[in-house]
Amino acid sequence: MFRNTSAKPGTEVFIVDSSPAAAIALGAHRPSEESTYVLCRAASERNADFAARVLKRVRQIRSHQCIESLWYVIGARSFDASSSTRLLEELLPQLERGARITLATPRSIGGVVFGWMDSLLGQRSDDVNMGVRFYPDGSDLRRGPLLQTEGTQQQCA
Repeated sequence: MFRNTSAKPGTEVFIVDSSPAAAIALGAHRPSEESTYVLCRAASERNADFAARVLKRVRQIRSHQCIESLWYVIGARSFDASSSTRLLEELLPQLERGARITLATPRSIGGVVFGWMDSLLGQRSDDVNMGVRFYPDGSDLRRGPLLQTEGTQQQCA
């Protein structure tokens, strides 16, 4: 794995593309860098506005810190594959070589996310590590406490 050799401290960025998924995703997350930035979509925020805000903030973060980990949390309700894919593609150049990207998704849209991984790995497969973290769908959470466990990790390198 390649790691940052810059004098800038390492950080991670946690992007939550769905307000309802924030509590689940953040509850399962364990920080791995010196600092963590959380950027969450407002319930009424349009896709284009959210993407512009995230990109602006990520560029600001990158000017002072090395982004070594990126979490992208997707919710089933607000899921828009094309805008999410574009945002991820625009975020790739902002990451350090050897960075880790984790896509957190409800199981119901996991197949789409694996397609994204193939596309993103085609762009930077030599210098990023990608994983998928599944969390239960909202309907699964209503069925009982046994399903409220941390998601499973699937990795591609």
